[in-house]
Amino acid sequence: MKPHDQFAKNYLEELLSIESAREELFKRFCDLTPQ
Repeated sequence: MKPHDQFAKNYLEELLSIESAREELFKRFCDLTPQ
């Protein structure tokens, strides 16, 4: 595997974890906010 491929893989995994963290935060924010 080329270093470039490794970088791309790490980058994608980082994006995915950020995305799931954002969804988690959003859910908690909605729970806190009175409907």
